[in-house]
Amino acid sequence: MQPYLAILYPPESSSSWGVVFPDLPGCVSAGDSFEDAAQAAREALSGHLAALRADGDPIPRPRTWTELSAIPEATAHGAFVQLITPRRVPGRAGADQHHHRQRAVARGRRGG
Repeated sequence: MQPYLAILYPPESSSSWGVVFPDLPGCVSAGDSFEDAAQAAREALSGHLAALRADGDPIPRPRTWTELSAIPEATAHGAFVQLITPRRVPGRAGADQHHHRQRAVARGRRGG
């Protein structure tokens, strides 16, 4: 599973830490502490990617820090950038690998 860069914004007044993923519009999270926000971000990322897969939508390629540093939100004063790796969904990788192997075998039988 590829990691994605998350931007964590510190709380303002009585708010929580906010988290956004620039490569995944709509994937947001929050937490009362930096650690809670990072953990919540991992769960949000995992759920968002699972929903994209389930809907058959394309999974966006994670951009590099160099690419992301060009957007103002990534370099906002006080923002932290954290690399977040989604958790592995049990059994999912094996099922996907099996499906791809089966398709390859079927193509080989058809000669293409």
